[in-house]
Amino acid sequence: MTMQPPEILGIFFGVSELLLTLFKRSKKNAVSKDRHSLKLIWLVNTTAIVLGIAAAYRLHFWQLPWPTITSSNAPSDSSR
Repeated sequence: MTMQPPEILGIFFGVSELLLTLFKRSKKNAVSKDRHSLKLIWLVNTTAIVLGIAAAYRLHFWQLPWPTITSSNAPSDSSR
């Protein structure tokens, strides 16, 4: 099983965000004005991604028509 480029990029992005979250924190004695916004952002993003993936699999009848491109549909050099 080989991984597709979007899967590789998704893993890379997730790991980099996790590392930034762990290592780019303010010092222990810093005064925090944060109202847990980072947690809220992560919650909203994760929920949106999960719901989007679930909708893609469960609501396939809402799929927009997308033309298939085959070699028979492509213009040939002999038509010029």
